[in-house]
Amino acid sequence: GSVGTAALPALSRAVARKDYKEERRTLRDTLGISLVLLSPMTVFCLLLNQSIIRLVFQRGNFTSGATRLMAMVLLYYSLSLLPFAFIRILSFHMFARHEGGVYARLALLLYALNVGFDLVYVAIFRWGAKGIPLGLLSSAVATCWLTYVRNLCGLRSVLDRTLGVFSSKVGFAALLCAIVVWVMRLEVPEHVASLGDFSYLWLLCGTGSLVFFVTLVWTRALPRAWWTILGKGVEGTDSSAIF
Repeated sequence: GSVGTAALPALSRAVARKDYKEERRTLRDTLGISLVLLSPMTVFCLLLNQSIIRLVFQRGNFTSGATRLMAMVLLYYSLSLLPFAFIRILSFHMFARHEGGVYARLALLLYALNVGFDLVYVAIFRWGAKGIPLGLLSSAVATCWLTYVRNLCGLRSVLDRTLGVFSSKVGFAALLCAIVVWVMRLEVPEHVASLGDFSYLWLLCGTGSLVFFVTLVWTRALPRAWWTILGKGVEGTDSSAIF
């Protein structure tokens, strides 16, 4: 949401000037920044879900059994981070293009699919608590696929080879991050206490983040101009320098 808010003025100016090249470039860069920010967060939520829930919630009447249930729900919700973020960024682009009607139809489609998948997974398949986050995942993936098929906002021209190469580098960095966190989770003792959980998460998430960003720098996925965009926002920055 914050990345989309920062990109909205630049997208709106590009649309007003009918500068389609700059519009596509800004949207591509916005998607790239969101991918970089969310990829390690997804890894941490998938691999460290138990520790995260225990640190934040497990006290008082919130027992270890409740922690296990919520950790499972967090794991399945984490799978929706990237596709749902894609829809959020695309919605900002629609507002920049003054396509409120398209956004309304897209939102109704997402909500309808979400409710439909929830009913299928919970009422028919009897998957219980995990059925609701899986419903969100299914509806978000289906919506993303339909936006590509219908080429909303000229999406196919944005999802080009340049973004594909960048995404592959981010995926490789996320894979290395996941391997490091998984190995450390096996080797580093976990202390079931608030301070112990905090130290454990700080160590594993900090090391994983370091591996992730070092890999991106090593693969030249993040030139210096990218850090400028993080500090100042997309507005007023030459977004062509990212890729």
